[in-house]
Amino acid sequence: MWQAYLEKNVLGHNALLSDDYTSIHSDGSLHNGPPRAATIASELIAAFRFSQFRVSLLAEDAALATYIADVDTPPGTHLPMLASLPERCG
Repeated sequence: MWQAYLEKNVLGHNALLSDDYTSIHSDGSLHNGPPRAATIASELIAAFRFSQFRVSLLAEDAALATYIADVDTPPGTHLPMLASLPERCG
């Protein structure tokens, strides 16, 4: 799936996804449904690696896959960083 994204292969990428597919991007935004061709074409991905890959069976016909993707961008580009700051209550 990620290799298809890297190669800008929309049909190959989306063939693996259900209509209710959801992803969280590096900027923290939530995206519902398989990505459109324009979205895949605009992504700056030169290479990728996975860690903490886990799959949980939710039902006979549904699974949840989670992982951390370490993404390299082409020289001179970068992905937005997602940061979290502690918040004091009270």
